[in-house]
Amino acid sequence: MLARSRAEQDARPCRRHTIVLRIKEYDDMATALPTMGMMGSMFNRVRVGTEAVDGRPLTSVSNTQISPTLALPRLGINVPLPRVPYGGVTTVVFTFKAPTRPGTCVWQCETPCDSGPWGKGAMVTDGRMRGRFAVT
Repeated sequence: MLARSRAEQDARPCRRHTIVLRIKEYDDMATALPTMGMMGSMFNRVRVGTEAVDGRPLTSVSNTQISPTLALPRLGINVPLPRVPYGGVTTVVFTFKAPTRPGTCVWQCETPCDSGPWGKGAMVTDGRMRGRFAVT
C-alpha cells in the first residue's frame, strides 16, 4: 500500500477542541497600528475567540494602548495585547476552537515596533515576533 501524500493527510478532519492560551504580557510600550479611516485597524479588535485581561473581558484595544498582537491569519484569529504599566505584568487569556483540519499555522505580530518600514528584524524572524505551530 502506498503512503498517503502530505496533502491527503492534511485533508483529514479532526475533532474540534477548545484551545486556551495564557499569555504573560510585560510590554509597557504602545505601538500604534496604521488606521483605516474611522474603522481604525482590523488588528485592534479581538477576532475568532474571546479575550480577557486580568479576568476582564476585552473586545478591542485602542491605538494609544496596543502593544503586540498575536495574529493567526490562516484561522482569522487576532489577539490584541494592551500595554502594561511600566514594570507591570498582565495575564491575557484567549480562548478559541481548534481548526477542523490538521496542518501548520503561522502566527505573527502585526504591530510595527521594529526598526525600518514595517519591521526588518524581529518582525520577520521566526521565534521572535513570528512563528509556527502544528494542528494535529
